[in-house]
Amino acid sequence: MVARLVPHENASWDDASDLALLQLRAPVNLSTAPRPVCLPHPEHYFLPRSRCRLALWGRGEPAAGPNAQLEAELLSGWWCHCLYGRQGASVPPPGDPPHALCPAYQEEEEAGRCWNYSHWSLLCQEEGTWFLAGISDLSSGCLRPRVFYPLQTHGPWISHVTRGAYLEDQLTWDWGPEGEETETQTCPPTTEHGACGLRPEPAVMGVLWPWLAEVHVAGDRVCTGILVAPGWVLAATHCVLRPGSTTVPYIEVYLGRAGAIPLPQGHQVSRLVISIRLPRHLGLRPPLALLELSSRVEPSPSALPICLHPGGVPLGGSCWVLGWKDSRDRVPVAAAVSILMPRLCHCLYQGILPSGTLCVLYSEGQEDRCEVTSAPPLLCQTEEGSWVLMGMAVRGSQELFAAIAPEEAWISQTVGEAHFLPPSGYPYWPPEGSNLCPPDMARASGSPQAALFLLLLTPLIQG
Repeated sequence: MVARLVPHENASWDDASDLALLQLRAPVNLSTAPRPVCLPHPEHYFLPRSRCRLALWGRGEPAAGPNAQLEAELLSGWWCHCLYGRQGASVPPPGDPPHALCPAYQEEEEAGRCWNYSHWSLLCQEEGTWFLAGISDLSSGCLRPRVFYPLQTHGPWISHVTRGAYLEDQLTWDWGPEGEETETQTCPPTTEHGACGLRPEPAVMGVLWPWLAEVHVAGDRVCTGILVAPGWVLAATHCVLRPGSTTVPYIEVYLGRAGAIPLPQGHQVSRLVISIRLPRHLGLRPPLALLELSSRVEPSPSALPICLHPGGVPLGGSCWVLGWKDSRDRVPVAAAVSILMPRLCHCLYQGILPSGTLCVLYSEGQEDRCEVTSAPPLLCQTEEGSWVLMGMAVRGSQELFAAIAPEEAWISQTVGEAHFLPPSGYPYWPPEGSNLCPPDMARASGSPQAALFLLLLTPLIQG
């Protein structure tokens, strides 16, 4: 029986202060079930990847027994802050009370179940001891909450009301943040639609590239796709559609995978493709296709949209071709490349390149890292840390990529939540009709390496 109810000193119905303590009419015998959970001190540091459970409760809900407690893993403070918190600001150092706690849990357990208007508690275990780590708002959508308000911030109030009854006082902790965790960290810039282009460090469940998608087409081939919005994947048209085909093939998309061997149940995401959208190109088959997924993918460290670059080439960034060495095992590999200056690209492939084509030069020993039949993407990491998509491979080529920048209007109009970053870098395409190539280029046209050497040598000769 409850003797009295003590609401939070700042109680409200719309934030994390919607808490209350219930004083029992008679004390519970702690030597028998149910056993109490420990409460964290304000300075308690929850280790990333701590084992956690999400307990469902609320009016009309059954007691949070074993079947209602779902497995989870605690994200690092950087991931939690950058994915769901204040973008661009400094991440709270581990010594400070966290703004939020974020669990990563098995998304596919939610299939067919809606959790509307439910409350959740976050319970985390450390060295065999369970803590009540956080609470959630009343959920307003079908998915379980991604963000929990940490209980540490309410420690002084709980201690005051209960006269200092902290069950953690008897415990001694000898760990804390180490190395880079203590350094000041910031979040990369984001867009009006939320976080994009964040890459996990370290990898979450082996997923190094959370936007990389496996696009399985009618069971006979696998193409590379890139998640550009919660409900959309971008891929190369020539890979997902056969020449002359007018019907949409059966396509299934997988995210959150690190190879052909499936990850543990629930850590990969699968969706069907319900439509394919192509831009209008007069007389030509467009190189890029947008695949609409059967349902949205909730952003997480294992499935997150990439940022999109609106044009030019990022200054000071590094660029990579991301694909598979072998399309059978599909273990992701990245080959370092440099995007050639406009003049070099224009002269190397003079007269044969479609408008809006990017040219790359592979670093030494990197040329054969990715196979080309799956149409791999070209990515860059900006100076601010965001990963951006530059283009998708042209049919049969390792060096040529169809840029997304010329299709910005079409992508934005079709998707609605495309993560285009503000314009930056230098313009890429030379003015139409300009002739920037030395006259000897014609003799070197059969050898791109010879042509590139000639182009690089020309300024020295002319000087």
